[in-house]
Amino acid sequence: MKKPTIYYMCLLAAAFTLSVAGTAIVGSVQAEDSAVEAPANPVKTLAEGNLSATRELNGRDETVYVIADATGAKKSTFIGSTLYTGEDTLPFNVKVSYTLDGAEILPEALAGKSGHVTIDYKYEPVAMSNYKYVPFLAVTSMTLDTAKFSNVKLVNAKIINAENMMIVGYGVPGLNENLGTGMLPDGFTIEADVQGFALADAYTVIMNEPLADIDMSRLTTVDNLVAAVNQLADGAEQLLAGAGSLADGAHALAAGAQTLRDGGYSLVDGAAALAAGVNTASEGADTLRDGLAKLAENNEKLNAGASQIFDSILATASKELKEKFSPLSFNIPDLTQENYAAVIDGVISQVKAMLPAPMSEAIEQQLTETKMKLGSVDEFTKGLATYTEGVTAAAGGSAELAAGLDTINTKMPVLVNGASSLANGASQLYNGAVELANGADTLRDGINTFKTTGTDQLRSVANSTLAGLTENIRRSVSAAGSYHDFGYTNAKSVKFIVKTEKI
Repeated sequence: MKKPTIYYMCLLAAAFTLSVAGTAIVGSVQAEDSAVEAPANPVKTLAEGNLSATRELNGRDETVYVIADATGAKKSTFIGSTLYTGEDTLPFNVKVSYTLDGAEILPEALAGKSGHVTIDYKYEPVAMSNYKYVPFLAVTSMTLDTAKFSNVKLVNAKIINAENMMIVGYGVPGLNENLGTGMLPDGFTIEADVQGFALADAYTVIMNEPLADIDMSRLTTVDNLVAAVNQLADGAEQLLAGAGSLADGAHALAAGAQTLRDGGYSLVDGAAALAAGVNTASEGADTLRDGLAKLAENNEKLNAGASQIFDSILATASKELKEKFSPLSFNIPDLTQENYAAVIDGVISQVKAMLPAPMSEAIEQQLTETKMKLGSVDEFTKGLATYTEGVTAAAGGSAELAAGLDTINTKMPVLVNGASSLANGASQLYNGAVELANGADTLRDGINTFKTTGTDQLRSVANSTLAGLTENIRRSVSAAGSYHDFGYTNAKSVKFIVKTEKI
């Protein structure tokens, strides 16, 4: 026997009561919020819409209580008053997000803050049956502190008690996906100006039974209506099809010919401008190519000169080191571009080992300065080598660019002449297409007097919306009826009450 509407109204009223007073069961498990969460596991999916095909339902109406944090993430689950630690997972997700002055913020960071706040609840379907999501009806109730919240704006939610600012938000997760629409609510949004943000516990009732109890026998009438509308519209549709196709095609041809003609004229102007630009670019590329080639001729001399200067500086520094430390009998090899830093570091180590700290520190500072100066010369020499390599590469690239532009430049007259021919042909095509379209319009308007716009609209709605919608509704109701249990209790029906913790 189908349950009357007043039954579901009572269920929703019970959910609203929970948001204010709670229940003895939920209140008794608040201390267990930190209980171990059940391990993640896929939700049981069913190939058919009725569990009784495989095992007999036990006839109970089961209630599952879920304790969630302020983002909707599950912390613990209870079946009745018993903590559930099994592997079954929830057939839905509740996700809550928060923004402060347009920026997303974690709930714990939002506590006590002031500004423009948005609270966004999303109900997401998870369980599937026969390639359709199991749809649910979700209703969330919460109370906003009127001393903190003002200028409240709601989407998919209502204020049911203005004095206490009791708000009820709702959604039907799974139906949008099943019916191929985005028109149904899958959550709700609260916007408000807040002073010292705080939010009480929220309670969400989620159940599939109201959707599973839809009387599917009434859809037979809709199916018959679809068939009758199609039969009625067939004659008029066939009569109009030929003339309509001719007129539509003629207008499309005229529009395309006009676009082609206008584009052809623009192409002629653009081709002429492009030809002039390519010629200028070609001349510039030739000049660039010649200049870089000339510059590249000096690369080897520049690198060789820099290397000689560096070697000379290293020889002088090497001589000074040997003369300065000959009394200490240090073994100092000749300085090269590859070893100067290591050799100087070796001398510093020997000085530290042999001389007292005040004297060794002064010498170490002098040697370090020498190494840094040699490093600057080394960096310049390497930078010069990199620069000359770049000049060589640029010279090669500019030669390729110049050659390519020269080739393009020789082909530009062909492009200009072709564009001119295309524009002239498109203009003739357009004139003929306009005459054809005018004649087709006259023919179509005469035939259209036998066919009303109402028939067209009725047929469109019947074929594109009603036919597919009825099948999706059937499968959605079947999917709703397929979910009977959580935690393998195999109950007749299951409803979920999710407590979202306060902030």
